[in-house]
Amino acid sequence: IAAARATRQRAADAAAAAGRDDLVTAAFAAWTEPTPWQTRPYGMIDDHAVAILERQLERSDQDQATRCRLLAALVAELAGEDDPRPARAAAEAEAIARRLGDPDLLALALTAGTMVVNYEQEPERRASLAAELGSIGHEHGLPEYEWYAEYIAGTAAAVLGQPDELRRRLSTGQRLADEYRMSEAQAVQLCSEAMLAHVEGRFDDARRHYAEATGQMRRNGSLHADVFRDFALFLVD
Repeated sequence: IAAARATRQRAADAAAAAGRDDLVTAAFAAWTEPTPWQTRPYGMIDDHAVAILERQLERSDQDQATRCRLLAALVAELAGEDDPRPARAAAEAEAIARRLGDPDLLALALTAGTMVVNYEQEPERRASLAAELGSIGHEHGLPEYEWYAEYIAGTAAAVLGQPDELRRRLSTGQRLADEYRMSEAQAVQLCSEAMLAHVEGRFDDARRHYAEATGQMRRNGSLHADVFRDFALFLVD
């Protein structure tokens, strides 16, 4: 993720220097895959990226599919903050995607929607989004979204106190992550194994799984590996 952000910014800067607003848009609209972690450091906002996105969204010469992707990118930059912009952007992205009838765009927009729905306060809404997203992923051969739907559904099941449903979602997620060799998803599955061991009191297993998970995250170039490791082991110990 860190490398992808740097590459995106270099592309946008080069396009801006060449006076190619269309290529600035292309750089920020290119990120179309769901990611289970925030794509920026926790608690930080890239004001430069947000300003570029907002400037591009003010243009009136873009097609609606591109606008949808830019809105999803804006959500990723601002989700989790006390800011009304990401919720508005997610709602507009979903409306555009439904109007266009493009399953890839709708999957992207629904993913943006999951980022602005509070997992503790609105688990039923997250479960509903996951159900539609999983259906789209399965029907249209989009395993990355199918896995992400299982992940979101699992978080909803945890909040709703449904351990059997949580385990079922984790099992399906593991199958998809391994079948399609999705390394980010596999790291999340390792985190899930650690979580289950942790709550069951198998603390040695929890430490081992957390170490495996953060090792995988580092290999993936994660922005969050060290913070996650320290936080997880603090809770175990």
